[in-house]
Amino acid sequence: MSESLVVCDVAEDLVEKLRKFRFRKETNNAAIIMKIDKDKQLVVLDEEHEGISPDELKDELPERQPRFIVYSYKYQHEDGRVSYPLCFIFSSPVGCKPEQQMMYAGSKNKLVQTAELTKIIAFDELKTDYKNPIDQCNTLNPLVLPEYLIHAFFCVMFLCAAEWLTLGLNMPLLAYHIWR
Repeated sequence: MSESLVVCDVAEDLVEKLRKFRFRKETNNAAIIMKIDKDKQLVVLDEEHEGISPDELKDELPERQPRFIVYSYKYQHEDGRVSYPLCFIFSSPVGCKPEQQMMYAGSKNKLVQTAELTKIIAFDELKTDYKNPIDQCNTLNPLVLPEYLIHAFFCVMFLCAAEWLTLGLNMPLLAYHIWR
C-alpha cells in the first residue's frame, strides 16, 4: 500500500487540542484556525474562537496565506434534533505563494488523519438553493472520495451558503464536512 507524501507533521499540543475540541460540551459555534510553522515544519495552532459566526470567521482568515480550519456549529434537523457537526476547511486564497500552497496541500492529509476526522465529503461547487451544508452533503453523496485521492483545489463556498457567499468567488477552498 502506498503512503501519502507528508510535508509537515502535526504538533502534539494541537493533536490534543483537536481531540478536546471534537468532544467539547459547549453549544455555541467555535473554530480552531491552524497554520504551518515553516521553520519547525509543523502544523500548529494559530487562533481559537468561541461563539464565532461564519462571517466573523471569514474576517479572521488572512487574505494572502493558507489556513486549516475546524469549525463546529449548531445544526437543527427538520425533526427537531440538534447536532454539532465539524467542518474541516482548507483555505488557500488567490495570491498565496506557490511554496505555501504546496506545503499546506502536502500536509492536509496528515492533519486529517492525525485528527481522526472521518466521513469526508469534498465539495467542488456551491448550491445556493440549500439552506445548510448537510442538505448539500446528502445531495452530493456520490462525490465522496477517500481523503488521499483528493489532490485538487476546488472553488468552494461552504457553511451556511448564503453567509459564505460574502467570501467572494476568488477564495479557493477545499472543504470537508466531518460528522461526529
